Amino acid sequence: MVAYFLYISTYLFGEGVFGIRFFPLIFSVMIPFIWLSILDIKSDEAFYFVLLFSPIIQVVLFFMTPDIPLLLFGSLFLLSCTKNAHSILKGILLGLSLLSKYTAVIFYIPLFWEVLKKRISFEKFLLFYVFIPLLIFSPVLYFNANHHWISFRYQVHHGAGSLTPKVRFFIKYIIDVIVAGGIPLSIVGFLRLRKVLYSRVFIYITGVAFFLFFAFFSIFSRQEANWPLFFYPVLLFAGYMGLKRWKRSIIAAFFVLSLPFKPVLLFPPVKNKVFKKEIILKEVAKRIREDNLPVFANTYQHASLLSYYLGKEVPALNIKSRPNQFDLWRRRLPSSFFLFVGIMYPDVKEKFVIDSTLFLIDNIGVYRVRLKDTK
Repeated sequence: MVAYFLYISTYLFGEGVFGIRFFPLIFSVMIPFIWLSILDIKSDEAFYFVLLFSPIIQVVLFFMTPDIPLLLFGSLFLLSCTKNAHSILKGILLGLSLLSKYTAVIFYIPLFWEVLKKRISFEKFLLFYVFIPLLIFSPVLYFNANHHWISFRYQVHHGAGSLTPKVRFFIKYIIDVIVAGGIPLSIVGFLRLRKVLYSRVFIYITGVAFFLFFAFFSIFSRQEANWPLFFYPVLLFAGYMGLKRWKRSIIAAFFVLSLPFKPVLLFPPVKNKVFKKEIILKEVAKRIREDNLPVFANTYQHASLLSYYLGKEVPALNIKSRPNQFDLWRRRLPSSFFLFVGIMYPDVKEKFVIDSTLFLIDNIGVYRVRLKDTK
């Protein structure tokens, strides 16, 4: 789904910063409105600003990642459930959520609860919540069936990690969720979550299911704060409703005033450190454009930027970096000298025979190297 949105926005506005970040900007305004309707808030619209300026919304809804369409279609799915929309529409929105990001499968936890409580018949569940979503999700299934189920295997490895418990990962996950939700409101939300749980059962079960799912796996591997996306509106709402009205106004004003950086990120000044890496790699591409040697980067982020600026595919070696599904495939690695672009960390350096250092810009260098072992 990210690719579809990017195709539309870059076709309309060009392949610049605004073209890439057009939809995140629009959705960041839309989605809090959707949640006002989901939570049925009519007399206290200030909660809109709490959601809009919460850290998690500010960060997640600024970068064009799979979280963007997931949050949009998942929120619309929850809205359709609360407004008793037609089941076909619910199935379509659930399918689009699955097509956006695999974590949408967690929506089936509250749906199973509805089936157990006999609020949804089993036949209706199979037709509208299994068959229709699977039909929409079928391109992903077809791709994986013809590629050794590669992306599913990666997600199992990436999310589940090892079977050795690591308490520090669990503690970090809890702290990250509290910070991402927004202190102090998220702390109040945790304390009052149970007291308001039963007023909107399906929505709260959904939010808590997302939180507990990743909390369990955080015992074994590092979980990202943005993964339990649908827990944050529930958490913040629980905290917000636990305050007196005058305190709510102060909290809403605090959220508005604490994170007014969206325009700065959307239209970055040249000296903004956030975009320093992009500026460096643009200069690197300019200098090596005429070189005939193959170009490789270490990280996928570097490879993506170089591919854009060079106008050709730049593979990523991904040595000692965050793995992704492509690392599970056996790739054809270069056997002779090539240009390596990246930071020459010690654990990266030990993989190479370095012939020469062409130049350095800050800590990103261009090196003429070959791999010690290409097997």
